[in-house]
Amino acid sequence: MKVLLDSNVWRYLVDQNASAALEKCVTESDIEIVVTPSLVFETFEQLNEPVRKSILKLQALPSWTRLMPDTFLEMEEIKASIRRYRPELIVNNPDLT
Repeated sequence: MKVLLDSNVWRYLVDQNASAALEKCVTESDIEIVVTPSLVFETFEQLNEPVRKSILKLQALPSWTRLMPDTFLEMEEIKASIRRYRPELIVNNPDLT
């Protein structure tokens, strides 16, 4: 099961020093913690620097799944539509220089 935690929950986990407990819970179950770019951006707005750094450190743990930004996903949909309806517009070997 995928779980997206609210910014208040991240703050609570840091305040309660519960990051190890969360990691243990996640590894012992089928829970997958997901972190969105918008959540990280919201965390960057936290004014208290030590708290901000602690939350960001927790959000960046390698055991979590980081999602792609919404704009990336939207562009993937657009590209899929172009491939489906106008495949002649796709350049197979683009010059990326």
